[in-house]
Amino acid sequence: MSGLAGSGPPPPRFAEAVEAIERALIALDAAGVGREAQAAALLAALLPRLVALHGPHAVAAVFGRLASAVAEQAGTPGRA
Repeated sequence: MSGLAGSGPPPPRFAEAVEAIERALIALDAAGVGREAQAAALLAALLPRLVALHGPHAVAAVFGRLASAVAEQAGTPGRA
């Protein structure tokens, strides 16, 4: 099982990719596309790529840790 982002230096052209995504989100805002639709579309595009790169178990593990961290930040440990 390979690691996910955060386990080393960013991949080549990472900053360029982040800037392109930020520009796309700004354009979607300007076009009146809602944030919920934007988030859903990003996840729909991202999840298959993450699974292809890292495998389903690694992705599930990261999302599990993310869910725990979000719940803890909300003051409700153990609740997603």
